Amino acid sequence: MKATVSIVRCEDYTPSNVLRAVEEAVDILGGIGQFVQTGQRVLVKPNLLSPHPPEDAVTTHPAVVEAVIGLAAAAGATCVIGDCPSIRADTPAGYQQLLNVTGMSDVMQRTGATSLRFDDSAMEWEVESAKVFRKLTLAEALDIGDVLFNVAKFKTHELT
Repeated sequence: MKATVSIVRCEDYTPSNVLRAVEEAVDILGGIGQFVQTGQRVLVKPNLLSPHPPEDAVTTHPAVVEAVIGLAAAAGATCVIGDCPSIRADTPAGYQQLLNVTGMSDVMQRTGATSLRFDDSAMEWEVESAKVFRKLTLAEALDIGDVLFNVAKFKTHELT
């Protein structure tokens, strides 16, 4: 499987600069219409390792998540932000604190996106053609969207 990567420089996290850069990167790949259609539900999966403010560079910056949601919404999609954080977010209250501290709550408020915690429910997936793992337990959230945008970031924490 051949993958195409698009990289665009963005000098800072000013929302207009981030939106321009994300839009330019997506346009290089053929535009948002290549990925999202009107009426679809998009699962936006940032890296939300633990409750750190954006300036700590531990999690995906909220300006990037908001730009991705903005493009998807402009294409007619509804968006859900979700992840399975590793540290201090193992309860619904801890997850809500993480959303607040990372700036994701503000993004949801501005965009109308909702959130879900991957740990809240799981489902078993069968892979009949698999040679080793024929059944996998994965977050049910992976099945709620028509499209999944993995909004990763370069890792800066000690687990890498």
